[in-house]
Amino acid sequence: MVRKSLQKRTRDQSSELCEPTRVSLAPIGGEGRGEGATGFANCWLIISKVLLLRFPFHESAVAARGRPLTLALSPDPPSSDYGGTSGGEGTWRAVAAILSLLVLIQCAVAQENVLPSWASSSDVKLTADPDSTFWKPCPSIEITQSILGETKTNLHATVKSRWTVDNLYFLCACHYDNLNLKPNPDTTNETFRLWFFDCFEAYVGSDFEHTNRYRELQMSPQGEFLDLDIDSTKPRPGFNGEQAWNSGMEVKARIDETKKIWYGEMRIPISSVDARSPKPGNELLVNFYRQDGKGRGRDFLAWQPTGAWNPHHPEKFGRVKLIVAPDKP
Repeated sequence: MVRKSLQKRTRDQSSELCEPTRVSLAPIGGEGRGEGATGFANCWLIISKVLLLRFPFHESAVAARGRPLTLALSPDPPSSDYGGTSGGEGTWRAVAAILSLLVLIQCAVAQENVLPSWASSSDVKLTADPDSTFWKPCPSIEITQSILGETKTNLHATVKSRWTVDNLYFLCACHYDNLNLKPNPDTTNETFRLWFFDCFEAYVGSDFEHTNRYRELQMSPQGEFLDLDIDSTKPRPGFNGEQAWNSGMEVKARIDETKKIWYGEMRIPISSVDARSPKPGNELLVNFYRQDGKGRGRDFLAWQPTGAWNPHHPEKFGRVKLIVAPDKP
């Protein structure tokens, strides 16, 4: 099939979601400080510890945002205590604690919504092997919720990403109970309505002005594939001939029956999803889904749940950010 060129309006978005690099906390307690401010600050320290446990700022998160976040204690408040009294000093500390909390929450949310994609100097053969040198060191995100937001830990999946000057890669590892596979799979030609069977789906957009325009890329545990050119404002996206578009992507899948995990790898020409030249800092709008099971009781999981049994809600999408690998594997 011939790869079609893209004529799309895009907007380069490489701005940071989390600007602050340092959160300063004043020491609490001590003679002359108001009890209210001291009690509030003590509560802040407890909350901050919980947030750090819930949203650990590990190396991959630092790489994703492009700058670290550190917590430190300020030895003293500003020279002016807004009134020159111990109560004013306590008020300043309470205000500083509130601002610090807001910054930490912002960074935690930003981290949860971004998948860092590490650069590679060259393309590789598709293996769908998470233990390969190409994939093993890369950070990942987890899919642990249904599209409605319910927890589905027994069917959780992980997703990783890499990029080169020509291609965007995704690797999924999907836990399963039982597989719902299409009989007589065709791994040469795309399989329309692949979503009626078990599959992994990547929705990728680069037009931050017209977020309703994006690509839908699917693959199955058997190596079947489907790519669609989506406009989410149309009635019933996916049923309007969108499969006539061709991304030129390649896929590789394998099933580990012992571990009950199926692995899938996609290699997508970047030019098919983004008209910009790839470079560190570029971001893409993305969401990842997986279909599992059959009939009315089948499961529909999402990285960023949409809150409805409909994946075509780009306002809920997260992001993939192209970065240089920290250790350049």
